[in-house]
Amino acid sequence: MQTLMLKQEVEPKLLTLGKFIKQKRMSLGLSQEELADRAGLHRTYVSDVERGIRNLTLGATWFIAHGLGLDLRDMIEAMDATPENTEIAPGQFPVQDFSVSRGS
Repeated sequence: MQTLMLKQEVEPKLLTLGKFIKQKRMSLGLSQEELADRAGLHRTYVSDVERGIRNLTLGATWFIAHGLGLDLRDMIEAMDATPENTEIAPGQFPVQDFSVSRGS
């Protein structure tokens, strides 16, 4: 029962993170293959991440972040952008602004 509860908490965060990665990649004009090359990962891994079906390791998250020119902190903040108590069906994403702003 506890595993099911954790899964229900994690899946929306993976979907949100995948959407963030895809939006950032596209804003940089990168293909999945180009991001995968930058991150040292396989293109299908990046595809799975963007669709929210891959449970990333910390290392893979770091590699993707750096492939996008981001800090790991940016990726973690993107995952936490999912509003509390919001149910997200597979393939559905909350409407959010994933702009990464950095203070000077």
